[in-house]
Amino acid sequence: MYKKNGLLFLLLFHAIILSAQWEVKNYTYAKYSSIYSLKFYDNQNGMAMGTDGLIWKSSDQGEHWQMQETSMQGNIKDFEYLTLDTIIATSAYYDSDFFRFIYKSTDGGSTWVQKYSDEGEFNCVQFLNSSKGFVAGSHKILMTTSGGEGWETVYDMDSNGYSFGVVTGFEMVNDFVGYAIILGKKVNSSTSFQSYIIKTTDGGLSWQEINQLDTWSVDLTFLNKNVGYFASDFDTYKTTDGGISWDTLDNLHGVTDIKTVSETKIVSVHRPDFYIPPSLDNTIYSISTSENAGASWDGEYKDGPHLETIFFQSESVGFVAGQNFIILKTINGGGEMPENYPWGLSPTLTGNTEESPLSFYPNPTVDKIYLESLDSNVSWTYSIQSSSGLVVKEGNLIDDEIDVSDLPLGIFILTIQSDKERRSAKFIKS
Repeated sequence: MYKKNGLLFLLLFHAIILSAQWEVKNYTYAKYSSIYSLKFYDNQNGMAMGTDGLIWKSSDQGEHWQMQETSMQGNIKDFEYLTLDTIIATSAYYDSDFFRFIYKSTDGGSTWVQKYSDEGEFNCVQFLNSSKGFVAGSHKILMTTSGGEGWETVYDMDSNGYSFGVVTGFEMVNDFVGYAIILGKKVNSSTSFQSYIIKTTDGGLSWQEINQLDTWSVDLTFLNKNVGYFASDFDTYKTTDGGISWDTLDNLHGVTDIKTVSETKIVSVHRPDFYIPPSLDNTIYSISTSENAGASWDGEYKDGPHLETIFFQSESVGFVAGQNFIILKTINGGGEMPENYPWGLSPTLTGNTEESPLSFYPNPTVDKIYLESLDSNVSWTYSIQSSSGLVVKEGNLIDDEIDVSDLPLGIFILTIQSDKERRSAKFIKS
């Protein structure tokens, strides 16, 4: 009897271990395609949104996803449920300059009505209730108190001394306290681009700068009004005093999103092809997890579609999504990357992307990028994408230089690729 019970326990234990991994639920290869935001309204119903105004819907806990075309222009960067049927989404479109839009649906995403437009990009959407919400991106933070019908500017970077700025992370912790990180440059500043942390204590009506760090911010996440984390290109940071001070936790490479799941668990997703300086002792992951409030991180690297967004329904059930419209699901809090993870970003990519890091200068740049240490016997193509994934320029690499003088001010990702290698790195056009 005891032997049978012991054997049953071992079988159950191994079954749990084997199932403790991420499973691919959606994948379609398409050049320059990605999902940028995935959220659930309840345990059953969720949506994912991304490139070219495309959305995906699931009504069975994320097991199956149905794609739907919409009338929204450009790439959808973020969205938020107000009710199951009422949804606010932001998108961006490029035509010699960036144009951004706020859309509203009142029929579960079947039809969309444009509620706001101007120049720039939006990166973040968050609603506190069905009436009050925020969107944030380049140049400004907007607020609505009418469920997205009308919007007003509550923080303008131009009037706060920025020559250029973009909100890369935004989170209202409760009805009164919220944080945002701006990657920007101040007028007449002797320093280059910095990360500026601003905070509100009156429900988003006013914002005050509380800190600045000499790094390029990516995203932030807060557990409560005092404890939060933010990721830059090469480091993660933690605050326990409401953003006044930040401690460096670890070097994580190419972070694209970071989320607190519980008091001790934090999850981040990455671009495995992102450039990492050889001088930094960073570890390359696809998905990384900390179970001890950021003191240490564990993860696994898989060459393949890079990941953009995270959503956890509980400590056990979570989703990540990204390039090539990939959606992964876990029911055990994470675990190993799946064996059937789609390898490579294109059918012809066969090399080891850990070799030949992308090196270029200057950064930030005004007019040109000069690439270094490329094999002259290899043919390279390049593409430049905005933070919303919009392809703003592409072509064949000639004489190891790229003219970016015609691009607007902003944050971009440069990717070069041959038939065997792919490398990406972030740069700022100033």
